[in-house]
Amino acid sequence: MKIILPLLSVFFLACNNEPVIVQDPASEDLISITQAFNIDDQGDAITTFIINNSLNSEIIYSNDSYSVNSFSNGLMVSEEIYDNNNELLANTSYVYDASGRLTTLFNYTLDNGLEFLSYQLEAEYAGNQILVSKTGYDLMGEITYQDVDIFTLDNENRIMKSQDSNSANIWEATYENGNLATFQISGYGDNYDGTATFTYSDELASEPYQKEKYRFGSEWRNNIMLIAGGNYPFKQLAELGNNYLTGYSFILASNNSESVSIEVLYEFDERGRLSKQTKNKVFFESEHNRTLTYQYE
Repeated sequence: MKIILPLLSVFFLACNNEPVIVQDPASEDLISITQAFNIDDQGDAITTFIINNSLNSEIIYSNDSYSVNSFSNGLMVSEEIYDNNNELLANTSYVYDASGRLTTLFNYTLDNGLEFLSYQLEAEYAGNQILVSKTGYDLMGEITYQDVDIFTLDNENRIMKSQDSNSANIWEATYENGNLATFQISGYGDNYDGTATFTYSDELASEPYQKEKYRFGSEWRNNIMLIAGGNYPFKQLAELGNNYLTGYSFILASNNSESVSIEVLYEFDERGRLSKQTKNKVFFESEHNRTLTYQYE
C-alpha cells in the first residue's frame, strides 16, 4: 500500500534557540480515535479516545467504563476511571517538573467505597539517567512489592537502556533517523529474552499517529515509557519514533522459531490526514489484530 505524505509538524528555532513547534493542522481537527482489538478473531474490544483542543480528555472502553482526564499546561494531571454505573473505580494523579518530565504518580483504588493508595511511582533525574522507584500497597497500606528501574538516556534524550536494580533484567535499544532500530532484552527468562528489528515508512509521522502527545506533553516519549509495563517494552518503544512504524520482528534467543511480528498499514483521507491504521500481529501462536480509525471535524 502506498503511504501518502500527510500534513507535517514544522519546527523552528526561537531567538533563544529553544524549539518552537507549529501545531500539525490535523491535530487541531482531530476529535477522536477509535480502536478495535481482537485476539484470533474472537470479537472486538472497542476503545475510543476523545480529543478536545488537542488533549485526550476522555477514554471510553468496550464495557462502557470510561476515564476522565484533567490537564494543566497541556499535561495530564489526573485520570479518574468510572464503571458503567458512573461509580469511581480508581484515580491516578501525575506530577511533573518544570520541563514536563514525570516525577510522581499516585494510583488510588476504591474497595467497597474505601479509597486507598495502591501504587506509587517516583522518578529522579540525574544526568543521563532516570531512577524510577515503584511501590505497591495492599488495602491495609502494607507494601506488597518494591522495585527500582534505571533508565539510561542517549545524547538525544532517548532511552537506550533499562535495568532492574533488583535483578539481571535488562534491555538495550539503538536508534537510527529518530526511530528504534534494534532492541535486545535479557534476564527476563526464556519466554521473553530475544532481539527485535524494525522497519518504518519514509514519511514523518503526523501528530494523530503519536497519540500519547495528547496526554503527556513535550516529554511524552519518556513519560509513557516510565509508566508502561510488560515484558515486551519494544512494542511501545517502536511507536514513539519520527516515522510511521511499518513492521517489526522479535525472535526469542532460546528458540529462533518462536517470534512476535507485526505488519502495519496506513490509509489517509483526501486532505492527507491519517484516517486508518491496521496492525496485524502474530504473537507467537495467536493473532492479535488492531484497527485504529481517526475522526476529524
